[in-house]
Amino acid sequence: IITGEAALPLRWLRQLPLCGLAARKSFRKPIPFNKLKLYNSASDKSKFVGDNIMEIKKLNQDFSVCKVMDYSLVNINAEYSFIGKTDEENSLVCITSDVPLNVIQRDDGWKGFRIQGILDFSLIGILSKIAEILAKNSISIFAISTYNTDYVLIKNENYQKALDILKHSGYEIAE
Repeated sequence: IITGEAALPLRWLRQLPLCGLAARKSFRKPIPFNKLKLYNSASDKSKFVGDNIMEIKKLNQDFSVCKVMDYSLVNINAEYSFIGKTDEENSLVCITSDVPLNVIQRDDGWKGFRIQGILDFSLIGILSKIAEILAKNSISIFAISTYNTDYVLIKNENYQKALDILKHSGYEIAE
């Protein structure tokens, strides 16, 4: 994918390897060069992969963001269990019904979605574009990145509004 305001001569473009969005693993095959969509700025490309609109998958669970004493009571076999450990805290994001008894603090009332597909590590700006769109509409997010993709949590009272805004901005919303 070519980004930036400067145009490159076509002979240079033909010499570029397929990389980044074009070789994204979730497509299972590279997008032919003549099918690539070229963008005028980096912000234009973050919603699209080739000529495909980026898909967001709604998660139908309620989530809690927690601080726990330790992870001994965390059900790591639960459908969703995001663990973050630092020298200052033991954090956990999980389905609300899976919050362990040894929780120190918790914040309930989160809904979420994930960006569909496997996101290559070379991709730039996908999560920041979503955050920017929602921030402009006064909606805060709690983002979680995994090896494959990104998850975004939003407080219940703003969840549907956020999905509507993203849909209006060109994202496809999957149930």
